[in-house]
Amino acid sequence: MDYLLRIHKTKYPLMQELDVVKLFYQRYLGCEHLVKDANYSYTYLLDEIKEVKKSEFPFIEDIGDDFVRVYLEGLLFRNIDLKFFNSLFVKSSLSFVPKLEEFKEKLKLEVSSEFLKNYNYEPVHHSKIYRDVYLPHYRVIKKEFIELLLKGI
Repeated sequence: MDYLLRIHKTKYPLMQELDVVKLFYQRYLGCEHLVKDANYSYTYLLDEIKEVKKSEFPFIEDIGDDFVRVYLEGLLFRNIDLKFFNSLFVKSSLSFVPKLEEFKEKLKLEVSSEFLKNYNYEPVHHSKIYRDVYLPHYRVIKKEFIELLLKGI
């Protein structure tokens, strides 16, 4: 089993196959589907951040390769400028180089063939149980931007 997947399954024992696919999708194919343009993604961020509740998520969580999930709750409690954060998210998304073949290979190893029969390599949402229990609200950015984020430059 993939090392980071093992960590995620330990932290989130109710992870379903759909959540595994989402993790690998973000790692290998990115989040460009959320970035129609910077203004849209900023508006979407502002709307989503209203839903954020106290959780036990870390502020920053490794998802592999060059990317991390940054949980929105951490932005609020650290008073990080949301426009600045959104700019890092947009830069990360638009500079992402998709790795479709690596994604497909990883899925073959970690996801059931039954699931893969009906999956067309499109972005997915977390499973309902994952959303209901863990209340995930985050954005994926490049690891290289973490220091900038924490400085709030």
